[in-house]
Amino acid sequence: MDPIVPVGTELYIKENAAECHTDMYDILDSEAAFPILRRGCTFYFAIRFNREYIPTQDVVRVRFAIGPKPNVVKGTRVILPINPRKKRSIEDPNRWSISLNRVDGDTIAVQVRVSPHAPVGIWKCSLQTNIAGEKGRRNDYEIPDEIYIIFNPWNSHDGVYMEKEEEIKEYVLNEVGKIWCGTFKKPTGKHWVFGQFDDIVLPSAMLLLEKSGLPHSERGNPVMIARALSAIVNSVDDDGLVEGRWDGNYEDGTSPFAWTGSHAIMDQFLQSGGNPVKYGQCWVFSGATVTVCRTLGIPCRSTTNYVSAHDTNRSMTVDKFFDMFGNKIEESEEVDCKDSCWNFHVWNDVWMARPDLPPGYGGWQIIDATPQETSDQVYRCGPASIAAVQKGSKKFI
Repeated sequence: MDPIVPVGTELYIKENAAECHTDMYDILDSEAAFPILRRGCTFYFAIRFNREYIPTQDVVRVRFAIGPKPNVVKGTRVILPINPRKKRSIEDPNRWSISLNRVDGDTIAVQVRVSPHAPVGIWKCSLQTNIAGEKGRRNDYEIPDEIYIIFNPWNSHDGVYMEKEEEIKEYVLNEVGKIWCGTFKKPTGKHWVFGQFDDIVLPSAMLLLEKSGLPHSERGNPVMIARALSAIVNSVDDDGLVEGRWDGNYEDGTSPFAWTGSHAIMDQFLQSGGNPVKYGQCWVFSGATVTVCRTLGIPCRSTTNYVSAHDTNRSMTVDKFFDMFGNKIEESEEVDCKDSCWNFHVWNDVWMARPDLPPGYGGWQIIDATPQETSDQVYRCGPASIAAVQKGSKKFI
């Protein structure tokens, strides 16, 4: 007898979205719909074969892969054999698992649990079949649908877990808000539509992740993802999402003051094939960062500081230098300082565990996508633990 051959699959996109807290994504209602799953969730799908499935004879393996060179050791490749004797998954909740849910002639339904530590991004799924005890007669079948896997703040094993439901509603699900600008004497709230569930936003965020160059094996770590996003939301170094401009000349683009939300920015970026959008300043970078983080499942908020200072020489003061005649000394070989003050600055806080730091330094972390200074030769900032900043613990910032 020949190995059983898959002839079709059903991924139950909307049903699984309801179970995974992803049913709010607009793209699920379009013809271009694809599965959107959160880490740590279980989902169902059905496989139809060319003949009746015989549990004692037919070997079926489900394989998931992400990136150009999937690797089991690096966590970018997963192979799950279907065991007909195991009806329910009782394995470690931190690992991928699969169980046979139903057999109906030539069709089977399986239940898969995604690891809460799986790399975030676009996964491919394929099937491998054979006859038990035989080698060399393997049949391979690739499921055409792409599977999007994102962070899960509802799952206690995920690094972005938030215990309070009202905080998830505010920092993950809320699509509108205010970004505070103005001055400390007259603060003004700028209404911003984050629109993280609009149909083009999640694909745009995935394109940004690809452009960031972050290895797929590191995309399960929210710390590394947040750091990559702080770099790729600005266009310096890597032709990211938004190009900054502060000289008032915006004729060849859009003034930073004209943007009222992230959707138009993300749409222009995606439609252009990933070219930076002109132009942005700190509140634009911050609003776009909220959108990208929330669509990927990372809790995020904008934070504004008034009478903001930029300390470029790490003196913890804002320094100006004058010669003996009282003339200001601009930057030179003797004076390497570009310290400055301005009315306000806007950055972001993201929520995540920090297993790489001592206890007490998890929770809100600072990232800043406005390109001001380099970190490891790239314009990016964070994530820096707010608790460490408040304590002045430079070692853990």
